[in-house]
Amino acid sequence: MKLRKLFWMAIVLLPLLACNDPDTIAETETKLQFIIPLNSVQSQTKATAETYSFSGFTTFCLANKDNARNCPDNILRVMPGSGSVLTFLNVSGDISELKMEWGFASGGSGSYSMQGEIDLMLPEELPDNGSVSVNLDEVLAPLISQIDSNPKSYIKLLIKGNTDFEFTSIAQMEIPIIVEHEVLPVRFTL
Repeated sequence: MKLRKLFWMAIVLLPLLACNDPDTIAETETKLQFIIPLNSVQSQTKATAETYSFSGFTTFCLANKDNARNCPDNILRVMPGSGSVLTFLNVSGDISELKMEWGFASGGSGSYSMQGEIDLMLPEELPDNGSVSVNLDEVLAPLISQIDSNPKSYIKLLIKGNTDFEFTSIAQMEIPIIVEHEVLPVRFTL
């Protein structure tokens, strides 16, 4: 009788003590999407032209699923996708200079270790619809590498530049990434 009770207790407790090994490793494509508010200030006035400086920033953490759609848990690796783009809306003049800077902080400390400025290439002509798009695939490799090394780090993206018009608008950034993650079995836990 005691042996039978021990046997049934072992059967009942076995699923609770089972290892949580991953069934498979899967890849999921997702996009980091940001809206960056831009503020403009007049930097210098000449007799013929005015120059304005604009800037804006955003912060995110991939592990917290900030600004990420369909981002899985249990992240093992992050790889760059293709088609990263920065789009400026309501452009009514020339953007003479455009730079991006990014930094990281562990634990959301607020003290970001900023990396060097990156000059972004602007398109030659302004489209009729007033929006300007810049391809970011080539310049985001170090950023994706930082996210891959520590998905729990907080990232700050800073956009700044110069224009010949007062540019108070928004910029939209979209960064496709491929996330390699563990697929864990569904089991009952207490």
